[in-house]
Amino acid sequence: MPIFPDPRCARFAMDGERSVMRGEHLGIVNGHATAGTPHEDVFALDTLHAPPYAAAGLRFGLRLLGEPVKTARCTWHPHAIEREGHVRGVAARSVTALAAGMRSLLQRVELRNESGAALDVPVQAFFSGGASHVPEWGFSCPTAEQSGELEAEPHRLLRRNGDTVLALGCSLDMRHLPYAALGGAPALWEGRVRLAPGETAAFSFTLSLGPRGQADRESAALLAGPEAALERAHHAFSARVTDLYRRLPDFGCDNPRLTAFYHRSLLHYLMNEWDVGEFCLRPCYTTGSVRGGCLAGYLWDYAAGWELHALHHPQAMREHICRYLAIDMARHYAFNPVDGRALGPWYPVNQEKLVGLIYYYVRNTGDRAFLRRAVNGKTVAQWAVFHATLGDAGGEPVALMDYGAQGEHHLELRRGFPYRGVMPDLNGRRYLSYLRAHELTCWAGEPDASLLRRAQQVKKLFREALWDGEKQWPAFLSEGRREFRYTVQVFKLLGSPVLDEDQERGLLSHWNEEEFLGAFGLHSLSKRDEAYDQVDIDNGGGGACSIFPVAIAQRLYQIDRVQQADGLLARVLWWGERLPYWGDSMTANYMDYRRDTPLQCTIGGVAGAQCLLFGLLGIAGDGEGGIRAQPRKTALARRITLTGLRMYGKSVDIEVDTAGLRGGSSRPANAAGRTTSGP
Repeated sequence: MPIFPDPRCARFAMDGERSVMRGEHLGIVNGHATAGTPHEDVFALDTLHAPPYAAAGLRFGLRLLGEPVKTARCTWHPHAIEREGHVRGVAARSVTALAAGMRSLLQRVELRNESGAALDVPVQAFFSGGASHVPEWGFSCPTAEQSGELEAEPHRLLRRNGDTVLALGCSLDMRHLPYAALGGAPALWEGRVRLAPGETAAFSFTLSLGPRGQADRESAALLAGPEAALERAHHAFSARVTDLYRRLPDFGCDNPRLTAFYHRSLLHYLMNEWDVGEFCLRPCYTTGSVRGGCLAGYLWDYAAGWELHALHHPQAMREHICRYLAIDMARHYAFNPVDGRALGPWYPVNQEKLVGLIYYYVRNTGDRAFLRRAVNGKTVAQWAVFHATLGDAGGEPVALMDYGAQGEHHLELRRGFPYRGVMPDLNGRRYLSYLRAHELTCWAGEPDASLLRRAQQVKKLFREALWDGEKQWPAFLSEGRREFRYTVQVFKLLGSPVLDEDQERGLLSHWNEEEFLGAFGLHSLSKRDEAYDQVDIDNGGGGACSIFPVAIAQRLYQIDRVQQADGLLARVLWWGERLPYWGDSMTANYMDYRRDTPLQCTIGGVAGAQCLLFGLLGIAGDGEGGIRAQPRKTALARRITLTGLRMYGKSVDIEVDTAGLRGGSSRPANAAGRTTSGP
């Protein structure tokens, strides 16, 4: 087990026996590179990406005594993996880690002779793959072409593609066995290790990707001192953990499952943070990370943490907001991290997300000067109004927005059932966007009262044109037809004044096991909806996008529907126990996740911790330096502590005895709390 200076690193480790994640989705990250580390084999590696470089078709593995070594035990860490196995009298152990500050990987191998007799152990390394410079990183994992002949050097094999190389190094004396041109046949390296009874021998492999000179230097440095390199890798990860909790509060309670859920959620800041000189932002928080998947900066996913980002890294949040404002998010959905260009089609949720990001940044930092910052000819405040009113013709009265066929990008249902045109959840969200934009104009010193009038008109139209009192659900209008799609997206209107009290009760009449609730999560479509599809997990029914359950639980806490919020959160606590990190979507009726996606680790995973802070504990800033805590009387924990909540240049510690809180509408915390000045 690695020794970390910060003992909190142990929170993020996961034993292989606990994890339900498949080997083809397991990987490690260090902010400069990511590698695929399937846990079934003690030595296997199957991807290496170091943006903007990618290793195509990478496969690396060892055979000992002619056999691969199956893993008996493994422990995953965000930046490293430990695996152990046994083959014919030889105990084998590997520690594979991404090197600190490098685009390189080190695998330290230990072999111990447990046979009682001297052994001559053949070591065979199989290596395939090529290297490419990749200028655009979107949703999929890059599949760059392999090119260049394999070059064998003393203690190194490499493939060259111009100035870009993928290099394998080894501390053993290895013999390369040449082969004829057989397509993608793996290179074979052979060596031997002689072991007396009870003796242990250690040797190392490195994988380096990038420009030739850099790869050469990194590989040589790692092989010159592998044990010191591993220690540096562990210390670098520990330093990142220390910085994480310097920025964000430490959470504890008498329910270890809830505590683990909070910290596993925060891990996504470490997993999805890139410190790459070639990127348009530094640091850059991409939507995905592991194995090179989904490195594009998707607005919908980044915005899932819109309240927490301002606490974690306000400077980075500012720059990410400006990057989205600088490109056309009325026609696209993401940016390419290498050059900052816009990618993909328009997602109709974009405008709510942009307004919300600006609103919560200013509210949770008090930085009103940001609203006067100019981006592409408009101030940030003007951009907020622009996006809040996008699609609004500006006349009177306000009309419900018809998203037309573009609306199909909202749920992207697979079975052909429509959800487009005048959609209730998107039109309902316009209400809060108007209110938030109005508040932003006030903070900017240029109040626009018309936004309040337009919000009230949207509320009136929502009730008159869309709400169905018999079904207790809003309709969508498409091509002259009035139809119903029972999507979990509608629950995101809970807590918004666009709903009257009877409408809120009506929506919650559908909050039951027969429709949306599953034993292990939330179904994104009602099980009674004709469009329900068990396989279409994110929006089609079989589960839900991982940011949805926690976002809705947060809203339920905020409207004092604590029993429903507790019940929902309790169904997803397994995420913190059985998954090293959280991806696109989780299944609701059994413990599993969406596998047909490269998005296996998402920045939106931080929304879980956000739910606990701003929902369960009711943390709220007033935008002017005042901080309030309004904890709910939860059944999930009796005692809760929060240490080091930093807002407005203050540091706040909170202690809560939930038994002392009233049920229903909680009062501002009569919890023991103290506020101190701090950085």
